[in-house]
Order: sequence, then structure tokens, then C-alpha cells
Amino acid sequence: MEFDVYDKIDVNGPDAHPLYKFLKARQPVSTPSDVRTRPNGDIEWNYAKFLVDREGNPVKRYKPSFDPVNMEADVRLVLAGRPPQPAECVLHPGRKVCKVDL
Repeated sequence: MEFDVYDKIDVNGPDAHPLYKFLKARQPVSTPSDVRTRPNGDIEWNYAKFLVDREGNPVKRYKPSFDPVNMEADVRLVLAGRPPQPAECVLHPGRKVCKVDL
């Protein structure tokens, strides 16, 4: 079995790969956001995650420390053609706007 070998790419700065420029332009702030958000939408660290809809549109961005298990509701919503939960639901899941039927 063979695997493709990929080169290291830049995700921030002037030499950032076009894919990451696109993702960051559409989703400049990671969830949950805080005062330590990087300037210009820069990727904070490895394992930043982007949720992309069926049409290829980035609809939400998650911090590297965000557990992917907690993305399930957003993934189900996006697969159903609905927008993901508001970013505030990460910190305040009990709010009325955060109650969704999957």
C-alpha cells in the first residue's frame, strides 16, 4: 500500500496556502472565541477545525482545544441543510436558541 506524501504548507502569513486564506476569510474567529483571538483570523495552532457545508462553504470554525465530539450537533444540523448552532451555545448550552431538534 502506498500513501501520498504532502509538503508542509503555511496556514498564516503572506505565504498561506489559498485554501487556508479562503477558510480564514469566511470564518475569521474560532469557537469558543475569547480575548486571545489571533489577528487577521490567523490559525491559533494545529488541530483548528473548520466545518464546511455540502456546497463547500465554511460555516463554523473551532479552536484546536475544542473536542470534536462536541461538534456532533453542528455536523448533524449542517448535514440537514441547516446552519450550525450560534457560537454562544458552546459556553451557554442552556439558552433557548441552543435547543435544537436533530
